[in-house]
Amino acid sequence: MGSFMPPETFTRTGVTTPRTVTTEAIRKGFARRLRAARVAAGYDSARAFAKALGVHEMTYGRWERGEVDPPLVTLVHICQLAQTTPDFLLLNRKD
Repeated sequence: MGSFMPPETFTRTGVTTPRTVTTEAIRKGFARRLRAARVAAGYDSARAFAKALGVHEMTYGRWERGEVDPPLVTLVHICQLAQTTPDFLLLNRKD
């Protein structure tokens, strides 16, 4: 399992250390936020959103389950349709 070292750090008992986040944790968080953004954008079904994106519904379903990552270009399209940002979907950062 891969890990990602985000630029943020946290402090425990006064010692600042880098926080390690696993690929699985990033995918699961992305999946939860992707579904929430889809619903907030008015797409009640994953099928409808997949169709709007021009991808197969099974492919989209794998993204919402956190099994695989969408291509970068598709991530941009997701953000446009859902009216959100990559920062929110990937890192839960709001404006």
